[in-house]
This record gives sequence, structure tokens and C-alpha cells, in this order.
Amino acid sequence: MKVLRRFQGEERGNIAVMFALILPVVMLAGAFAVDEGSLYLERRQAQSVADLAAIAAATDPSKALDTAFKTFQANGLIGATLSIDDPSIQIRSSRPVQVVTGHYKAAPELSVTARFSPGGSPPNAVQVTYRKTGTLWLARPWQAPPEISVAALATANPQAAFSVGSRLASVNGGVANALLKSLLGTSATLDVMSYNALLDAKVDLLDFLDALNQNLHLSAATYGDVLKASASRGAIAGALASVLTGTAKTAATTLSTTIADTGTIPLLKLLDIGSLSTLPVGSESGYFAGLSALELLNAAAVIAGNGKQIDLNVGASLPGLTSIALSVAIGEPPQHAWYRVGEKGAVARTAQTRLKLTVKLLGSPVLLGAGVTLPIYIEAAYAEARIRSLTCPSLGKQAGSAVVEVLPGAARLAIGNLSGASFTDFGALPVVSQATILSVPLLLKIKASAAVAIGQTSPILLNFSSDDVKQGTVKTATNHTIVGSLSKSLLDGLDIDVDVLGFGLSSDAVIEAAVRTLVAPLAPVLDSTIFGVLEVLGVGLGEADVRVYSVTCSRPVLVG
Repeated sequence: MKVLRRFQGEERGNIAVMFALILPVVMLAGAFAVDEGSLYLERRQAQSVADLAAIAAATDPSKALDTAFKTFQANGLIGATLSIDDPSIQIRSSRPVQVVTGHYKAAPELSVTARFSPGGSPPNAVQVTYRKTGTLWLARPWQAPPEISVAALATANPQAAFSVGSRLASVNGGVANALLKSLLGTSATLDVMSYNALLDAKVDLLDFLDALNQNLHLSAATYGDVLKASASRGAIAGALASVLTGTAKTAATTLSTTIADTGTIPLLKLLDIGSLSTLPVGSESGYFAGLSALELLNAAAVIAGNGKQIDLNVGASLPGLTSIALSVAIGEPPQHAWYRVGEKGAVARTAQTRLKLTVKLLGSPVLLGAGVTLPIYIEAAYAEARIRSLTCPSLGKQAGSAVVEVLPGAARLAIGNLSGASFTDFGALPVVSQATILSVPLLLKIKASAAVAIGQTSPILLNFSSDDVKQGTVKTATNHTIVGSLSKSLLDGLDIDVDVLGFGLSSDAVIEAAVRTLVAPLAPVLDSTIFGVLEVLGVGLGEADVRVYSVTCSRPVLVG
């Protein structure tokens, strides 16, 4: 008993006993702290790499898996082999990496999780998920390693500035110059140097809208507010003069003071600048499209000519040709402007155009010297360009690339009578009836008709590389069903009815051959006249010119 009491009262060795009892708990807590800190750092590293991978992949969603894989590989988180578990476009994975492309809509009214639509179009966002087994250093004997899973969502909006139908190369006088002067409604006569200076002058789009806002006294808050206004052709020329220099400035100033403005045009029918419309007026966005001043002015003139009939005399030199009278009617581009700034799916369209030519020829002895009159009708439907895909600029490139799908305008050419009222009514297809092309009372009457139709049912793809965009390359989508001269095809297909009323005249076959011989040399003259006019109007028969001015991307950012 005495020994027991002495043992109970002994205080020596208490610390050792307590240490022995507490040591396992301390070791367990230490192991937990070490492993927890290690897992935290491991997770943080994985999240950082996932963020980098998502941002890099968002610049080009079509190569998202490869880009994300290389990012994880460069940071040592995955090996060098690439295995694709799911070959679908929207969801791809290289274990342990999964990449999902889709569309992100930054809409405050949507919940955070609802803003990203996997597989949505156009693809402008990439979600990257990375999974790995965490590393335990001290707790491995009694605990299974946990799984680390991180995810990152990044978005970048590629957009392009492009136009369709801008086919002006130069203005060298003649019918093209006369038409442009009529469209502008100006009394001024600019020389070729002045016109070409306007064509070569490149305009900063936002600077032009800044000048237009000031000249129209709008006090608009955003560029979208500017485009909600209407402006006369003179005001547009004046705004261009404000941002031009040299000969181009002088020419634009002359036009702005001489254009007879009879009305205004809605600016939204001239330009659609997409997301740029939300930028404040006067902001330094760094955006530059290099738009030709003459193309912009010409497009405004064409839109202003909607529903009007313009009559011109065409000076043509050809033996036996006495005159060519030309009438032009311009329709309204349906819903879309000729110049657009937009994302995948954005559309630009030209205006529908109608031409009516009255060609008068001297007759031959076989035709009793009577003159032949050919009424020719041409209709060029609108051409359409749509952005099919966009790629953000790669490292060291100023512009990205684009694929544009184009439907060249279908066309109808006919010889026959057309009523004046139906010529300017773009709500209905005009009826062209057989025309009397020669008449000698009591002796001879010749009627004729012809029709040629061309069209494109499937889109033609035009690829614009980064260099194409930088150099301002214009590419033409051509309907490959067109062969040779359209006018020749029309004249060759002429259906002639000969009614011989008098006696002693040649046979029907001889008279028909005389008519065909008379009209055959017309083809080159008609082609040059038709295509010269359509060039100014920005349309072509079975052709569409497309230019991509810029392909840019907003800087990829993490969202969600």
C-alpha cells in the first residue's frame, strides 16, 4: 500500500507519459495538415492550368482539345499521348482532360449555370475539366487518395467586318460615271483622279460615325444611337470629308455641297456594326476596317435610289447602231446592309437591280431598210454573303481568318415588252411579253422574244486567310453555270416570228437570217454596258464580290 501511494504521488515522468499518449494524435494532425496543404497546392496548380487551357482554347474552339491538351502537357500535368474518348465535335476528352465547346451568352437575366450552352452555336466558349488523383504523403497507410477535379470556362467572341457586292475597281468615265453621278444627284463633274482618290482613301469606320454624329448634331451616346438616325447623301459626303485628306477630301467636300438632297436614308440600311454599336461615341476602341470612301458613298447613293427609275443614254460605237437607251431601277436590300460587323451567321446582302435597254439598229435592204428595235430586260437578284466560321488571330498575326458562304444573285435576261409600272415594282416578278422589233405597214412585221436564266442553289465557300484580310483581298463567287457572253446567249436564243404581208419579199428564213446577222455584233457592246452599270451598283450577273475587312476577337476571359 505504501508503495502504491508513493507511485501515485510521484510526478517525475509525467511529461514523458503525456507525450507518449499525445504523440499519435499530433502525428495524425500533422499528417492531415501536410497532406491537406499539399492537396490544396496541387488543386490550385491544376486550377491555374485549367484556366490557362480554357483561355487558350477559347481563341479557336475548333481546335479546343488540341490546344487544351498542349497546355496541360506543357505544365507537366498529363503525358505525351493523346487519346480521344468521344469523337463528337462538342465534347472531346483526353483523359484526364475533358473539353466541351458551346455558346456563352452574357445575359444578366440568366443564371450563371444557364449562360453556357454545351454544343450551342456559334461556338464562342470552351469549358475544360481536369481530374486527377491527389497525392498523400503521410496518410496513405490509412486513407485512400482523394480525386481532384477542377473546371474552367472561358469565352472569346470572334467577329468580322465584311461586305458583299463592292466591286468598284475604278471609275473611268462613260456610262458608269454617268450612273454614279445620277445616283449621287450631283451637279459636280469630278475628274478620274478625284474619283480614284475617293476609291483609294480608306476610312476608319468609327471616326466616320463620330463625324456623322457631330455633323448631324445628334449627341448620341453610342454608335448604335448614331445608326438609328437618317442622313442625306450630302451629309454622308460631308462626314467623309471631315475624316479625309488631300484630293479625296476636296472631292468629298465638292460632292457634299453639290448633291441635291431630296430625302434621307436610314443609316441602319447602310451599315450594321454588330457589337460595336454598344461602344460609346468617341471611344478609342482600336478598331479599324479600312473602308473605301467611294464604296461607302456609292452604297449610300444606291440605297437612296431605291424605287426610283434612272434613265441614261449610252454612247456606243458600232456600225449600224443608232442608240441605246438605259433605264435602271434599284430595289431595297432585304433586312441586311451590304456592310456588316458580326459573329458567325451574320449576313450581308446587295440590292436587287433591274435594267431595261432599248437598242435601235439600222435595217438592211432585206428588211426594207426599216430599223430594228430590241427591248432588253435584265434582273439581278440580291447576292448574299454569310459568315460560316471565324478564327481568332494567331500569335503574331493582326487578323484572324474567315470562311464566307456566298450565294451569287440569280439573274434573268429577256427580250420583250415590259410595262413601266412593273419595272419599278419589286414586290412582283414582271411579265415580259413578245415584242414587235420591226414593222413596215402593209409589208412586214417581225416579232421576237428570248430568255436566259442563271442561278446558284448551293453556297460557294470563300476562304479568307489572315493575309487576305490584312491585304484587303476581294474574292469573287461565280456561278459556274455561266459560259461565255450572256448577251450572246440571249441573242443566240432569239425566237423570231416573221409575218410577210407584201408580195415580192424574201422568204421568212432569209429575213430571219438577216435579223440574226444584224443583232449578232451587239453582244460585246451589251456586255460592256450591262456589266459597267452593274459594277457601279455593286452587283453582278451570277457573281458576288466579297471582302473581309477585319477578323478580331475579344480577349478570352474566364466566366461562370
